[in-house]
Amino acid sequence: PRVPSSTIQNIGVGGAEMACLRNQLRQWREEKNDIQSTRHGQRDHLSNETIIFVACAGENDIGSGRSLDQILDTFRSFLDDLYCLFSPLAHSTTGNDNIDIKIKRNHANNYDGSTSSHKINHSNNNNFHLIFIGPKLEPWLSKDFSSRKQYAKLSNGLQRCMRKHSGHNSNSGRMTYVDCLTLFCTEDTANVPGAVHGGRAVPDPVYFDGDGLHLSEVGYAVWKEMIEKEILTLLM
Repeated sequence: PRVPSSTIQNIGVGGAEMACLRNQLRQWREEKNDIQSTRHGQRDHLSNETIIFVACAGENDIGSGRSLDQILDTFRSFLDDLYCLFSPLAHSTTGNDNIDIKIKRNHANNYDGSTSSHKINHSNNNNFHLIFIGPKLEPWLSKDFSSRKQYAKLSNGLQRCMRKHSGHNSNSGRMTYVDCLTLFCTEDTANVPGAVHGGRAVPDPVYFDGDGLHLSEVGYAVWKEMIEKEILTLLM
């Protein structure tokens, strides 16, 4: 979204796997001159900024044959990297710090930013936020039930990691996990009981390119609108 005085930096790469998130965060940190300064200067600068990371990874890991445990271990390390990067800011604040984990489940035809019951509040405010976009069921998975189950398990595992990380680190900032597993499935099959594991949730071809893997312009438009709403919610 267009936010006055904001800076948008795209450090993502096509075909990225979960390990790339750590490298991209490291790259961002190294390129930011203020984060290379003294710890005192780092606190002063970051305390005046609201920093939002939007990330999506994990699907390519499954495609490359990595195990679920390996993927989640890397994700936990990424969360640790975020915590370590911003912990000077967190420790410099006064009063209570905030951990706000929101798990959002959506469908492309009725996304409204509503929040499900999975929310953990430990109080006040930090200036950095993570919006993590979960895996989505794609047309090619219709014939690969093993990978389909891995996608569902990955989505659940990522949510658990974010909740556990917030419980262990009282200065983790605010995190939002957006559950996209059935976001691009047909509306009449997305919410059928057992839809995910039983193969009854059917990805809608309108949201995907002909390869059955990548999103189409229509699909990316849905993603864009969803992410913009999440960002604006954090900035309000």
